[in-house]
Amino acid sequence: MRTFSEYMDSAKSLFGDNKDTQAKAVIRSGINLRPDFWDDFMSITNDAEGVSQLLDVPKEKVANWASLIKDALEDVDATDSEEKGGRSEILGTGEDIEDPNGHPDHLDDLRPTP
Repeated sequence: MRTFSEYMDSAKSLFGDNKDTQAKAVIRSGINLRPDFWDDFMSITNDAEGVSQLLDVPKEKVANWASLIKDALEDVDATDSEEKGGRSEILGTGEDIEDPNGHPDHLDDLRPTP
């Protein structure tokens, strides 16, 4: 019989660490707000003393936030690239189509003739 700790270790290997999943969700939320959200946030945390006073968090912790965010951004980017099969660009779908019978790619009227 497995101990609870052994069970949790095997569950983490199957489903990932919940803390890691939550951190990635927060990173994605920031990106969805604005693509530059995290860059702006990290520039604000450069004033560790001010952020420390504002949020009542030790300035030593605030000083580490930028590197933690950079690491999380890299993890999210790597995960998203893997999920897309290594493709990081979106292909356009609004391309002009070409008629298989050799007609021009711009078909003026597709209605049947009466």
